[in-house]
Amino acid sequence: MKRFLLILLSATIVSAVWAQDTPAPQLEITAKLGTGVEERELVAESTTFVVGDTAYLWMRLAGGPSDPVTVTWSIGEHTYDVELRVGAASWRTWSSKNLWKAGDWAVEVRDAAGTSLFRTDFSVTTP
Repeated sequence: MKRFLLILLSATIVSAVWAQDTPAPQLEITAKLGTGVEERELVAESTTFVVGDTAYLWMRLAGGPSDPVTVTWSIGEHTYDVELRVGAASWRTWSSKNLWKAGDWAVEVRDAAGTSLFRTDFSVTTP
């Protein structure tokens, strides 16, 4: 009985070491901010918008499929999270936000572990 337990324990330790040595796939991202998306491509890349505009963050993710990514739009203390799935090894997707307030905004993309994959700042002015 003691031999069986010892062998089982050894197999568990080997499995744990193997899992730690195998890194999870890393997502690579290309992202751009603009005024629209047509036919899965960004329209009018920009980092300056006017109150009432809609900003689009277009992304190409490579290295998936994986857990969803989270896009966080923020201005001051206000943050808005959007979760987007990654469905293939090469995946295009986008998130949009109606810009209701003038000021310095930011948008950030994080993986499921919370690691920042992309971040950019942009400005919104009054009309």
